[in-house]
Amino acid sequence: MNIYAANLPVVHLKPGELVITKKPTLAVTVLGSCVSAIMYCARVQIGAMCHGVLPEDNGRSPEDEYFRYVDNSLHYMIEALTKMGISITEIDVKLFGGANRLLPDSDRVQAINVGRRNAEIALDIVRNRGMNLSAYDLGGNQGRKVIFYTHTGKVLMKKIN
Repeated sequence: MNIYAANLPVVHLKPGELVITKKPTLAVTVLGSCVSAIMYCARVQIGAMCHGVLPEDNGRSPEDEYFRYVDNSLHYMIEALTKMGISITEIDVKLFGGANRLLPDSDRVQAINVGRRNAEIALDIVRNRGMNLSAYDLGGNQGRKVIFYTHTGKVLMKKIN
C-alpha cells in the first residue's frame, strides 16, 4: 500500500514533536522506546499525535524540550482538544511504542526501562482521565512505524527491527 497515494500533506514527527490539525494530513513517526499518543474526534475530524521521548518532566524542562516528555505532550493535547469544545468522552485514543531497545543482557535494563515507563505514563494518563483507549501496541523489543490519517482517525502500524 502506498500511503502517499492519498495526495495529502505529510508531517514526519521527530522525537519531541507534536501535531494537532483539522487539515487532512498524514502524520508519520518511527518509534523505539518512545511513545506516540494519537487522539481523534470524529465529530469535528480533528487529529493530534505526539512523539514522546521520556516519561515525566516534573516541571523541569526548558520550553523548547517540553514535548519530549510523554506526560507534557498528553496533557497538552487533552487541554488543546477540550478548549476546542471537544468532550473527553469524544476523544478516541491510540498508543504505540514503548519498546525495550536495549539488549536483553544489558545491566542497564535492570536499572531502567524507559520504554516501559513511557508506556505506563501514557496508559495512566488516559485511564485517569477516563478516555476511550481504542487501540494500543506497547512494549516488546521491536520498533514501530506509525502512520496516522488525521482526518479519519485511521492508523497503520508496522513493527520494525
